[in-house]
This record gives sequence, structure tokens and C-alpha cells, in this order.
Amino acid sequence: MRNFGCFMFPTHDTIQPAELAILVEERGFESLFFPEHTHIPIARWTGEPAALNGTMTMSTEGGLRPYGRYTENDTFTFAYEYLAAYDPFISIAAAATVTQQIKLGTAISLINEHHVITLAKELATLDRISQGRVIIGFGGGWFPDEMANHGIEFKDRWKIARERILAMRQLWSQKEAEFHGEFINFDKCWMDVKPMRKGGPPFLMGAGSKVACKRLVEYCDGWLVPPIPNDELRARFALIREEADRAGRPMESFDFSTLTSVPSVERAEELFEMGFTRLIHFMQPGTESDIVRELDRYAEIAEKLS
Repeated sequence: MRNFGCFMFPTHDTIQPAELAILVEERGFESLFFPEHTHIPIARWTGEPAALNGTMTMSTEGGLRPYGRYTENDTFTFAYEYLAAYDPFISIAAAATVTQQIKLGTAISLINEHHVITLAKELATLDRISQGRVIIGFGGGWFPDEMANHGIEFKDRWKIARERILAMRQLWSQKEAEFHGEFINFDKCWMDVKPMRKGGPPFLMGAGSKVACKRLVEYCDGWLVPPIPNDELRARFALIREEADRAGRPMESFDFSTLTSVPSVERAEELFEMGFTRLIHFMQPGTESDIVRELDRYAEIAEKLS
């Protein structure tokens, strides 16, 4: 199956989520995704993000560096949208009310930055409101300071994410749910807001490392990989297949998505041939006129491969 999705950082000065969703659905795209950052701590940053893609400098004391582009002087290009991005779940709710077909997801959600019971109820509600169209691409988090503000030890982020997903599935599937793990603990409780779909919204692993392949097969429904080199993508697919065979899970049971730029038919073909079933095109934030041009160009690529 070949699906084409779209992604954008919605902010107060871009096209709004509901308006974007209408345009995406009108052009026949399969899905629309939004990112998440609750905030960006400034303790280790110098300078101000005064302009879009403004330059900031971060202290690298302790060897901690966020992902991004650096110069030889450790200057990091930091997009303003990370500070101004809307809450993705409210954006999804707005988009769900004005659309009927497109799937709506996060790319990615930092699920550790939410209380697990509250998040389970929010996602179940979204799944109901959208008539079962929600997809949760999630990650452990790349910025230690951001995680610390939410009480998360950076070294434990993936263990905690795993327990949160398992706990939410208990809340979604059991009349009287309970969970007792290393990080998540609650006794029997009632939460009778269940997702429309059995098992709830799918969770897609938003990471591209080798160890992510094992986590993906253990407790996820698919992969939502950020841009990494082609040779690494092929190697990761091989690792996922090995882990899936070992666990007795068929490769066809996974959702394979990539969040990347899709500039041409040739690039789209290349990604599909690797094994992806959904290409999520990264659109730079913009106004309606900016986005319409980008969507129309992308729609031409999708039409040629449909």
C-alpha cells in the first residue's frame, strides 16, 4: 500500500490546523501529522530566537547537545516553531471536526511529558471524536532539560515510554484496569472512555537507532522514522525483520512511515521500494498561499504513483 501524508508545525502565524486539514483532505492525501514540544528550557541557551530559524548557541557542558545543524563554533540553528508549536492533540481535535477521511497523528508526541491516565483519556476521546482516525507517533525525547522539567530522568525515558504505552492499553481494554511497573503504578480503577478501535490508536516508534528496532517489535504497532541515510534505513529494515521473525510477528502487521522531504517521484519510489507504506512530507510552516503551492506540488507526485 502506498499512502501519502503531510506534516507541519502549526503556530499562531501559520495556516491553522482545521484549515490545513481541509486542504489536505481535498487533495486526497491519506493523513496529516503535527509535532509536539511543551516548551524549550533556556538555561543552556544564549541569544534569542528572534527570527524564524534564528541562530542560538548552546553550552555543551556535560556533552549534552540537541539534534540539529552545527557550525564549527557550535552554533546551532534552532527553528522558532519548536517554541511556538500548538498542542498537537488540540490541533488534531480541530482537524477532526472538519474532515471525514484523513488520518490524524503526531510526529512525534513526547508521551512522557503527560500524566499517563490523563493522556489515555485524551487519546481515547480523540479516537472517538475522529471516528477511529488517530495515529500516535511517539518518541522518548531528545532534550534532557525539557524532560527534566517534567520529572523524567533522561536515561530512563524509553523504559518509561514503554510502561506508559502498556498502561494505556490496559486502561483502554479493561473494565477495571491496573498497572504496576517500575515507573508507572496505579491500582484498580474505572475509566470507561474507551477508544473506538480495539486496542486503541496505534503507536509508531519515532526513532531510527538500532535499539529502536527491538523496541518497535516488542511493544509498538509500527515505525515512524525521521530522515536518516538510505544505507541506514535498509539496515534498520533488516534488523526489524530479524526481530519480527524472532517474535513471530509478520512484517505486514507493521505500519512503516517516514517523516521526510519528498521532492520527487524518484525519491518517493525509492522510499516505497525500501518498505515504507506511508510517506509523510515535511512542509515548512507557512500561510495558506504558501501551503497550497506545496500541497499541489506534492499532490502531483502522489497522483503519478497512485
